[in-house]
Amino acid sequence: MNRIYIFVFILHFSCSSNPTQSNNDSVSESNDKHSKLISKKEFKNWPFTVESGILRCESGIYITFEANGKIYGVNGAEGTNNKVNDIEEIWAIDEKQKKELMDVGVAEKNATTRINIGEVLDFGQTLCK
Repeated sequence: MNRIYIFVFILHFSCSSNPTQSNNDSVSESNDKHSKLISKKEFKNWPFTVESGILRCESGIYITFEANGKIYGVNGAEGTNNKVNDIEEIWAIDEKQKKELMDVGVAEKNATTRINIGEVLDFGQTLCK
């Protein structure tokens, strides 16, 4: 378990120690084959409230997304390290589906659903290979 923390710590600082930022949402792409800068324009259904970030495969199984200087767990990585944040902080709400649920009588507090993150997760898994 300590090796994972050391790996995440080293990976985090080696990939983001000198990011080039053109705005608050973007960071420079790493040369690591297990990470890639992704952005809203590349995906049919962008699931985040930020415009871009670095998607990574860490330890061969954990998919993370880094934006605005924070690392988020896409597939449960937040449970492995207290420096990994809950993806719901930047996971966009599907307003269309929320409205549809409310139109059929679902209370607003129960109608909140998120945009499908599957496309980003699938791409992240390709970085693990």
